[in-house]
Amino acid sequence: MYAISLTIEFRYLFTDAYYYLSLGSSFNDDYIKDLISAERKYQWPNYLYAILIILIPSVLVSFCLYVGIILKGLKTSFSKVLDISFKSQIIFALNYFICTLLKVFNLIQKDYQNINNNYDFQSLLVFLKNKQLPDWLVYPLEKINTSELIFVLFLSFGFSFITKQSYKTSIIFVFICYGIGLFIWVIFTLFLRTLI
Repeated sequence: MYAISLTIEFRYLFTDAYYYLSLGSSFNDDYIKDLISAERKYQWPNYLYAILIILIPSVLVSFCLYVGIILKGLKTSFSKVLDISFKSQIIFALNYFICTLLKVFNLIQKDYQNINNNYDFQSLLVFLKNKQLPDWLVYPLEKINTSELIFVLFLSFGFSFITKQSYKTSIIFVFICYGIGLFIWVIFTLFLRTLI
């Protein structure tokens, strides 16, 4: 799914016209031409990066849930938790694919600043578009979005299946464990951004 989305992006979004329209007022044609050449030359690592986009969050989410499982005294294996975490990643892959199509058909606004952002238009930022927000607040508000919510609901369904708990109980459990993990991730990410 990520590979298909990337291929669509490279072919239909990151066109020469896109670069000239986005950067033409700030840079000369030779610079833009060199930039396009460099971008096209180094597109292939994005396909490898897609593997990490699935692997790292799946392991981290599984770890958060498994810590909660141990603390609550539930009986299930880490491999089962990892399995539902991997399967739940389909939500983010579908979101990326749908967002790519929406951009290709100009159904959502895209420019050089937000072309790679698939969450700002479906997050709490929508309600704060005209507000001047500090940089450190943008990312946390962006993480509160419909894809995250659907992911939690999907993950909860799988979790209720492997732990034999009710769906309602699983939603609360997953929301707490995932919420704590996401909070730590956001703080860690904001810390890294201050270092860069």
